[in-house]
Amino acid sequence: MSYTLIIGFSLLAVLLYKIYDCVTRNNLTKLGRIKFGISAALIVAFIATGYFLTYPDSLYWFIFSAVIILSLSLSSTLVRNEVKHFMKLSAKDKIINTCYYVLVLVSLNIIF
Repeated sequence: MSYTLIIGFSLLAVLLYKIYDCVTRNNLTKLGRIKFGISAALIVAFIATGYFLTYPDSLYWFIFSAVIILSLSLSSTLVRNEVKHFMKLSAKDKIINTCYYVLVLVSLNIIF
């Protein structure tokens, strides 16, 4: 296996752990977990189909907007709680978290 795949899978594992930590921190009910799972599945399906199928630009942005709106509406309480949690952090921690997640997403985008 190449080193880029190992790094990519390790970054993906860290991102999945952070998502799991977010879910456990918010003590979601069974319905909340189902909603979060559906919204995560929508985003993963969009990324996977965007990777394997080519969309025209206008259709791509329309589908992207629809997936994000549906995901945010399904997980709105979780998103609100996480924004409140983020706002309680110190300025240094906010900058570190923002840089970390941007770096992880850019690295995953480059690798995959």
